[in-house]
Amino acid sequence: MGTMNVKVGLCFLFLISALGAVGQQQPELQRRDQQVKPVTLPVLPASKVPEKLEPARTANANALYQSLRTRTANGPAFSVKNLSLKRDAGVFTFSGGTFYLYGEVGGMVTGAVFLGNGTLHLEPPSAMERKQLKIVMKTEVLDQPFTSAVFEFTDGTAAELKKAAVLDAVSSGNAVSQVQDAQTLFRKNLKDDVEARLLEDVVRPGGGHFFLADLKGPMFSKRVIYMVDPHGAIGVEPEEVGLLTSSDDGYDVTLGFRSEEQRAAGQIVANTMFGIPQQTIDLTIEKNGKMTATVVSAVTAEGWDAGCATDAGS
Repeated sequence: MGTMNVKVGLCFLFLISALGAVGQQQPELQRRDQQVKPVTLPVLPASKVPEKLEPARTANANALYQSLRTRTANGPAFSVKNLSLKRDAGVFTFSGGTFYLYGEVGGMVTGAVFLGNGTLHLEPPSAMERKQLKIVMKTEVLDQPFTSAVFEFTDGTAAELKKAAVLDAVSSGNAVSQVQDAQTLFRKNLKDDVEARLLEDVVRPGGGHFFLADLKGPMFSKRVIYMVDPHGAIGVEPEEVGLLTSSDDGYDVTLGFRSEEQRAAGQIVANTMFGIPQQTIDLTIEKNGKMTATVVSAVTAEGWDAGCATDAGS
């Protein structure tokens, strides 16, 4: 017992000495609040608070948006022969078949169904993209035949199709079923709201430059989606041109590259739809924890014609 007491005493003295040594080695330690320097926050310009706050609107309340969601191929129908459409690096050739246009929304035709024989010719503009195409589709230059296609557009495609009409045709239940199938694909599988994107151009003076093609054919297992969007194609944003191909688990991004206009420009131009340069939040927290806030946002539309940019409070 005597030996154990001596050992405990020596350990206790050693611990005190070690602590004292640490205190001597770190005389610079101070209270944290003595080291914190005040942070100067930037002063933002005062926001213009609307005199009258608008109540929140129900989701999907816009009438034009609802019309886009419910549209179908119930417009004019006509046959075409040896028609060619070029959309950036992709060239569509329709050797023969029938187009069924969607009904107008806001004075604009925004889609069509094609039943017949066609081919998509696509030559990627860069060696890297050609290599990627070869990995997925076993070729560096795509020549993809199709027998049905659903098109979504705001770029004047409807006028080109009408100009190429050879003979009027009657409506088709198969065309309507193709529309429903495409809606299921984008809403359920790809989780992409195509109608919201179309709405932007429907309300825009002069329309837009959006183009999308959903292609199917009996001779190939892959379903092909080709699109050109100045604001960035699905899955490859901010690149404007994209090619998606179906796989066992969903859809793969096969190609994504800059648009012809961007490639020709000396410098890449930003393609965002809108910006929020300033946002002010006025928050009140009550004693019971309830929070009430008013948010004022300055929203600037991008890419519109001069004079269309606007600030809006909400």
